[in-house]
Amino acid sequence: MASGQGKRYSKPVELSLQLIEGSYDRNISLDEICREAAVSRNYFCYLFKREVGVSVWNYLTQLRMERAKKLLEETDLRSYEIAFQVGYDNPSYFSRIFKKYEQMTPNEYRENRK
Repeated sequence: MASGQGKRYSKPVELSLQLIEGSYDRNISLDEICREAAVSRNYFCYLFKREVGVSVWNYLTQLRMERAKKLLEETDLRSYEIAFQVGYDNPSYFSRIFKKYEQMTPNEYRENRK
């Protein structure tokens, strides 16, 4: 997403983007991200939002939704399998978040793309 668009970020934000993009498929904590970036939680949240334009959690959710859409378009995996692959332990929660972002369920999205 953002780190691949040629934008220049500070070292802590760049490190966090690499961690998030490499670990979006698992449960990742703010403490883990801040340890990787070697900054405090408050400063990191401020810096990330200032440089990237969205909060770290919104960025992570957007990344997961983009990956989920790609899987829905390119595979025959079931919705719950995609939920697990993009980092959600609860398929119902994944479907709710997906619908919030795309205004349709994952299955409706797949049907509309065929």
